[in-house]
Amino acid sequence: MTLRVLLQLLILLLLTGVLGACEKAEQGKQQQRNKKQQLVTTTQVVRGAQQQQIERSGNLRVRRIIHVHNLEEGQVKEIPWYEGDAVSQGEMLVRLDDELLLTAQRKAAAQLDEAEKNLLRLERLIKTNAISEDALIAARTEVAVTKADIDELAVRLQRTRIHADFDGLITERLVEPGDFAEKNRHLLTVIDPLSLVIEVTLSQLLLPSVNKGDAVEVQIDALGQQWHPAKIIRIHPTIDPLTGQGTVEVGFDELPSGIKSGQRATLRLAITSDEILLIPYSALQQNRERNWVYLN
Repeated sequence: MTLRVLLQLLILLLLTGVLGACEKAEQGKQQQRNKKQQLVTTTQVVRGAQQQQIERSGNLRVRRIIHVHNLEEGQVKEIPWYEGDAVSQGEMLVRLDDELLLTAQRKAAAQLDEAEKNLLRLERLIKTNAISEDALIAARTEVAVTKADIDELAVRLQRTRIHADFDGLITERLVEPGDFAEKNRHLLTVIDPLSLVIEVTLSQLLLPSVNKGDAVEVQIDALGQQWHPAKIIRIHPTIDPLTGQGTVEVGFDELPSGIKSGQRATLRLAITSDEILLIPYSALQQNRERNWVYLN
């Protein structure tokens, strides 16, 4: 092959490479133009409130609980209730022996009768100056004191019959008939089942977003997966300075069947935040390092 032919082939190869490079460059520019001309959808940033659901756990407890004590000592004569029994307001819970008080009441009644008769006699005598004014005053005082003694005995007799202050359930029976109950002994415990509440804690940052009366849902572990309607009935006014948590109480308008104090429960409530800037989730761009949006 001659030198001339070799030069011609070299020139041909150079021209082919240059043309290929130019073609690739033109294709790259075209792709850039296509990208710039790509259609996109824009959306407007709006202000709105964001709602989130949170769950908290707590235990059921009764707020209204009465430890029944006797204000009068005596032998227990009757206590017909056991743990789990329902009692109605006004029903007798405990009856104590009252024989000594009844005897004292009869004695005081006889003394009052005698004192009143003596006072009538002295009032007749005072008209004839047969007695002193001091004697008449002493007789009147004796009548008044005896009446007060009778009133006191009546109160003490009432205390030998202890009655229920409200409709409730017996949770403790601590004495039996025949036991001697010294004064102020714990005899029974009665709870008001309608006062069952759940106490949970919320961050002080969330507390401004909840209000008394807000509807919530409660799931009680022992009663299965069902969610029961409830509401916030009380928000405690203090915050724990160590945890930054406040206490919220939740109650029921209608108690679920089978509910008991001490059961574990889960509370679910929706919290609406203050107005913030909102965008569609589809407008959010993400990678492993960050999230971002394109601004127009």
